[in-house]
Amino acid sequence: MGNAIRVKQLETSKPLKWLSDGDPRGAGQLYARRNNSGRVIFYFRYTDPEGKRVQLPIGEWSETNDGELQLTLAGARQKVRELRSRYQAGETDLRAAIQVRKEQQAEAIRESQHRKEREAEAAKRAAEQTLGALLEAYVAHLKNLKKPSARAVETSLHRHVRDAFPKIWKVPADKVDDDTIAPVLDLITEAGKLREAAKVRSYLRAAFSAAIRARSSGTAVGLRKFGIRHNPLRDVPTIEGASKARSQVLDLSELQAYWRRIATKEGPQGALLRFHLLTGCQRIQQLVRLTKLDLDGDAVVLSDAKGRRTEARLHLVPLLPEAKAALDEMTSPSMGPYLLTLTMGEKPVTHGSLADAMREIVAAMVDAGEVREAFTPGVLRRTVETRLAAAGVSGEIRAHLQSHGLHGVQHKHYNMHDYAAEKRAALEKLYALATADVVH
Repeated sequence: MGNAIRVKQLETSKPLKWLSDGDPRGAGQLYARRNNSGRVIFYFRYTDPEGKRVQLPIGEWSETNDGELQLTLAGARQKVRELRSRYQAGETDLRAAIQVRKEQQAEAIRESQHRKEREAEAAKRAAEQTLGALLEAYVAHLKNLKKPSARAVETSLHRHVRDAFPKIWKVPADKVDDDTIAPVLDLITEAGKLREAAKVRSYLRAAFSAAIRARSSGTAVGLRKFGIRHNPLRDVPTIEGASKARSQVLDLSELQAYWRRIATKEGPQGALLRFHLLTGCQRIQQLVRLTKLDLDGDAVVLSDAKGRRTEARLHLVPLLPEAKAALDEMTSPSMGPYLLTLTMGEKPVTHGSLADAMREIVAAMVDAGEVREAFTPGVLRRTVETRLAAAGVSGEIRAHLQSHGLHGVQHKHYNMHDYAAEKRAALEKLYALATADVVH
């Protein structure tokens, strides 16, 4: 076969002519041959365990070397030295061993590709299934259920989480823990907004609870994809001091002072405040949606979707003559469908417009020493229930009047009584309490 292979020989060799590197026999030798397509292939020739001569292709001659498919002459000699070492160490069936190695390498490549695909999918999922995405899905769920609170929840979460902590907003939802949420609540409480901090905590906790329930229910499909199994807000303590404002209640003299103020206030704002009180301080979100279609004789029918209800509960509220007079004052002459209005029915009032009207009255009461401290519509609602309780109205009737705490099986499936007479009697007692010191 001649002496060692030279590059010139590789360049000028004829097809199918063998070139040998002249290695000693018995340990395997380097060979080269140009095939009919003009490519020069390197071979390692050795004797297999059955005594047969094997010519094992080890790569194609090239000016570059990748150690596998393309080999320079020096690269081919290095590869032969490696194979010879394996052969002399007892690995005499190199073809089978190399095939196994190739299969292992191919499997490793496939596994690496699959791992990269899984990592890419996980990264994509993490980018899509963030805390922010979960909160948006929760708000969409509330809107789908037509919950009146949906807008307030969305605004609060955007202000206190999305806008204040964009990095926390982007944390994967399943990686959120109490430490993740702590800075959000800390910032609000440090600003002295304890009640707002308590609301945000409640909204976050409710969002995770809804996602957990979605895994085993047919509702809230948009929340199911997050695969939430644990509520990170479960162990976050309540906001200390946040419930202080919720304990405020007007005493009877303060309630009567409030009535004196609104009874003499002229215009639609005064009528609005009188209607609000004389209907038992119903939730403002429900009152502002009332239209002429909701009038039912001497009553109005509210749609109560608060809480975990999937369908709104119809809530009938009787109208005392004084409440009906206030309604007529707001809507006469009638120029639109809305009942609670400052524009004769063209547009409904808002939560803000009612709160503004009350704020003006309350400020005057504080200045005149008629009330110990300022109060809100929520305080007035709580006052109504407290004063009626003190006057002997049962908890069940108060619950029906203000439409709260009516979620049990008994109320849902069995008790179909509308309590209209009982509600009217309670409202008449409220009116008597509020006007007790007023000369009619």
